[in-house]
Amino acid sequence: MPAPSFCLFDTAIGRMAIAWNDHAIVHVQLPEADPDATRASLLARLPDAHAGTPPQEIRAAIHRIRGLLRGRPDDLADLPLDWDRVTPFERQVYEFLRTIGPGQTTTYGAIASALGRPGAARAVGRALGVNPFAPIVPCHRVLAAGGRPGGFSAGGGVATKLHMLAIEKEGADATANPVADGRIGTDRSAGSQIGAPAAATDVARGHAEPATTGAGDDRHDDDGHDEAMMEQAIALAQRAAARDEVPVGAVVVCDGEVIGRGFNRTVGRHDPTAHAEIIALRAAARRLGNHRLVGCELYVTLEPCAMCAGAIQHARIRRLVYGAADPKTGACGSVVDLFAERRLNHHTKVRGGVMAARCGAILSGFFALRRN
Repeated sequence: MPAPSFCLFDTAIGRMAIAWNDHAIVHVQLPEADPDATRASLLARLPDAHAGTPPQEIRAAIHRIRGLLRGRPDDLADLPLDWDRVTPFERQVYEFLRTIGPGQTTTYGAIASALGRPGAARAVGRALGVNPFAPIVPCHRVLAAGGRPGGFSAGGGVATKLHMLAIEKEGADATANPVADGRIGTDRSAGSQIGAPAAATDVARGHAEPATTGAGDDRHDDDGHDEAMMEQAIALAQRAAARDEVPVGAVVVCDGEVIGRGFNRTVGRHDPTAHAEIIALRAAARRLGNHRLVGCELYVTLEPCAMCAGAIQHARIRRLVYGAADPKTGACGSVVDLFAERRLNHHTKVRGGVMAARCGAILSGFFALRRN
C-alpha cells in the first residue's frame, strides 16, 4: 500500500491536517494546540505519511471543510474515504453518522439502536474516540443522554465540540468570540438568556490586545505561564458543561502551583454563590489555612461578576487573569470596574482576554445546545 501524503491547512477553528492516497481521503486531523502538534498527531496515526501538494480533488475537499467550519451548510457526505484502516463496526458507525447533517445532533445510544445493537452505546463512543475523518464523519454532532455534550477526543476537548456545533447553528457569527461581541451575557445559571446574534465579524475580539488594569503589568507573556494556567481553567469549564452547568472554570495559583480549583456549581448545589471563582477561592483558603490569599493569582475563563470581584478583593488576590469578557455582568470593566475603584484598600492587578476565543467558544456552544 503506497504511503499517504498530507498537508496542513487553515480553518476558522485552527490549523488542520488532511492525508490522502491516490483514491480517497485517509485521515483528517482537527486542530491541536499548535500546527506542530497537529502534524504530530496525524503522524502518530500515519507514521509513513509524507508532506505533499494536494491534488485538485483534495483541494476541493479542503475548500468544503473550510466552508463548513465557517458556517456554510455542507454534509460532506460525497467525499471519498479510505476505509482500510478502520474496523467493520467503526465503518458502520461512521457511515451512519454521515447521514446526520449540519445543525442536527444524535446520541451514542441512538446510533447503537440504529445499527441494531441497542446496548452498544459505549462501543459507539469508543469508535468515535478514534474517528480518523472528523469533521467529514461529524462526531461533534453526537451528544450524551439528556443533551449533555459528552466527550470529545480532539484538541481542545469538549470546547472544540461545542464551538463546532455553535458554528453550525449560528453560522459565521460563532467563529468570533460571542461573549466579547456582546451576544452572550450569563448569570451563571443554566437558564441564562442569550441575545439575538450580532452581525458577523471577520476578527474574533479575543485576538485583540488584552486589557490590563491596576498598577504594573507582570503578564508572564514570555514563558506562557498565563496560557498554561488558563488551559487548566478551560478543562474545569468543560467539566461544568458536562454537568449541564454554565461552563466557567477557575484556578488559584500560588508560587506556580495550583492550590484551588473550581467550576460552576450553582444548579447542582442550588447555590447562587457557587461560581467557579468562589469555589476555587474556598479551596485555596483551606489549602493555605488562611482566608487571605496574599501573593496568589486567580485564572478564570469568564470575566468575574461583582460578587466574585468582591471576593477576589477580600481574599487579597495579587493578580487576576480572565478569558472572555462578559458585557452583561462583568465587573472588570465591561459593566463596572471594581478593581479600578481607588477607595478600596486592596488593588488586584487584572489581565483580560487571555485565550478569550476558546473561552467564549465553550459558552457559545453550551448555549447553542440549550437553544436547540
